[in-house]
Amino acid sequence: MIAVGEALATVCAAAPVLGEECVVLAEALGRVAAVDVVSARAVPAAPNSAMDGFAVRHADLASVPARLRVVAVEPAGSVVDTPVEPGTAVKLFTGSVIPRGADTVVKVEDTEERDGTVAVRAAPAPGANVRPAGEDVRPGQVVVGSGTVIGPADLGVAASIGCGTLAVHRRPRVAILPTGAELVEVDQTPGPGQVVNSNAYSLAAAAREAGAEPLVLPIVRDHAADIRAGLARALEADVVLTSGGVSVGELEGGRSSSAAAASGSSSGFPAIRSPRWCASTSTCGPCSGACRAIAGSTCRWCTRCSPRPRARRRA
Repeated sequence: MIAVGEALATVCAAAPVLGEECVVLAEALGRVAAVDVVSARAVPAAPNSAMDGFAVRHADLASVPARLRVVAVEPAGSVVDTPVEPGTAVKLFTGSVIPRGADTVVKVEDTEERDGTVAVRAAPAPGANVRPAGEDVRPGQVVVGSGTVIGPADLGVAASIGCGTLAVHRRPRVAILPTGAELVEVDQTPGPGQVVNSNAYSLAAAAREAGAEPLVLPIVRDHAADIRAGLARALEADVVLTSGGVSVGELEGGRSSSAAAASGSSSGFPAIRSPRWCASTSTCGPCSGACRAIAGSTCRWCTRCSPRPRARRRA
């Protein structure tokens, strides 16, 4: 029997990197980026206003209050051709492109507009309230690095640079193979000595939660030929999870040896100290905390667990 930490290290060492596939942004959440996503454009594309207010020449604000003639109005999403010349201003809004000739935006709270003119009561610093082109993203900048688990912010920045699809690693296919003559399916009433195949549902949910695509296979009975056939089908997946056959009894050993033979292993995989035996959330001793990564809790060998191991439950 080996500790969870050792089992986790063994599995991770043998796990290959899966191939790539392209998905649309709406399907990329939680996937792992397979390549760097590099921007070909600047965001924002042009200098724009960070405030509602007026685009002006800072030189016209040498003395305040200063009264300037409003020569154009530029809503966000439009661009005016009228330049800002000495003694003039363009009324604009948050996100409006800075018109030619302007170098500063006076926020509307510091102005008073009347009869086609605007009075500037307080002069901001030169360049105030102007967002330069490329302030968020520069051309050639990596916005999502290879190996990143893609989150909502990554999707937003990918959309902002016009990237409608992302190259991601393929989800691992996880085959779940329940074994045991005592098992019945969830829609069946267990008879004497039988239990419902509940582990398959827990394992499938855990696999899906981790980003995998689970495939629950039919229950395999305690016969070597059946186990070999079940494993042959399961081995078409990237990962195989078996439930049952992890003890040292006569039938349990038959399951383990059949699994080893079908998978091409010379020794099989030893039984693992199961983290589901313990509800403790303390630091784990023998498994070095690895079971927390697997099951969200610690194993029955944790320092704060009961010193008396509880009776083992059948799968």
